[in-house]
Amino acid sequence: MKPFVKVVVVLIIILLLASTGYITYLSTSGNDGPEKGEDDIDGNSDSNENDTDDNGDDIIPDMAHIVLVEEGTATWCSNCPVVADVLHDLYKPENPSFYYVSMVEDKSVKARTRLYDEYNIYGFPTVFIDGGYRVIMGSSGFKSAFIEKLNEATERDAPDLHMTVRAKWNENTSELTTTVTVKNYESTTYAGTLKVYITEINSRWSDWNGNPYTSAFLDYAINKEIRVNAGENVTFSEIWEGDIASIYPENLWIIAVCFADSSKTQYADPPDNAKSFDAHYADATVATRVSEGTLPPSIGISSPKQYVRYILGREVRKSILGKTIIIGKMPITAIVEAEAGIKKVEFSVKGVFGKDAGTVTTAPYEWTWDSFAFGKYTITATVYDNEGRTTSNSIDVFAFIVGNLPEKLRSIIS
Repeated sequence: MKPFVKVVVVLIIILLLASTGYITYLSTSGNDGPEKGEDDIDGNSDSNENDTDDNGDDIIPDMAHIVLVEEGTATWCSNCPVVADVLHDLYKPENPSFYYVSMVEDKSVKARTRLYDEYNIYGFPTVFIDGGYRVIMGSSGFKSAFIEKLNEATERDAPDLHMTVRAKWNENTSELTTTVTVKNYESTTYAGTLKVYITEINSRWSDWNGNPYTSAFLDYAINKEIRVNAGENVTFSEIWEGDIASIYPENLWIIAVCFADSSKTQYADPPDNAKSFDAHYADATVATRVSEGTLPPSIGISSPKQYVRYILGREVRKSILGKTIIIGKMPITAIVEAEAGIKKVEFSVKGVFGKDAGTVTTAPYEWTWDSFAFGKYTITATVYDNEGRTTSNSIDVFAFIVGNLPEKLRSIIS
């Protein structure tokens, strides 16, 4: 082939590739998005400036709708871990189709308020998708139901909003500054509520099986009504003071959500549809990690479980008295994880007739409580990692253990 013909053929191929967008694809497909810990985990631009083309006209970003999932759960709920496991397995951090928040109703007052006052929750577990656009109650057949409802929410017609979120922790003042920017690409004013959820990646609380929750809700960094005019780019920023003990910034996961001002009637108890609520759909959702670093340790007490009766360490059945009852010596078992490595796990019991304690430095993390006990006790397990960070988990029990009588009781009897 003559050189001139070769040049013409090459030029034609280049023009064809450019017209199909293939060259553009090749130049961007190697971009993995923001590194972990950067501001916009959803892949949106960090810039607060208007997105424009060469002529200065606005360009609407081509973004898939990321769905918000709020899981109504409780530490006493024996069916809730099934739902939590499914959400954890389906969540893909490198390319998320949804972000989820564990709303632990018996540990967080604001989570309880959200579930009962705003969602009119009927039973546990219940999952609210995109602010109530879809609702799934119970754990039976949850995985298939969730995938179906998630796909419906992903494909729904949502307003054209572009959000970014930034979060910065001040070590000196224990303050979290959260900044959210909302760009409205609609032709009308957007009115809604901006909620910014502060969650812990590895929760301080554990579920019924003793596994620590993931992305458990602590508080709102921002919770306010907003208005963004057509074409406007508006920034909202607030400072949250860390009034919750033992905050580790590297363990904080921030989820910012715009909820529509308008609402539709939905039901918290499908398919019966007797418990209605006003559903304000989640129109845009983004998330970010506050800072890099190894996660703090997590610990959960897997045995004894809440509201179960034990005889000589054997699980008998759920307690009809609504309490955890222990009769005879009891092995206490903990589920422990630590990215920085585990230094030790301390177990302690404290109650009417004194206290007892033990330390374990190697797996399995189990300690047998066999000292005399009668009445109400609190069992606490504390993990220490190799960076000096600690996390504790506790459970209240009613115990009767025949062991060596404590000195105080011996003196009363004698």
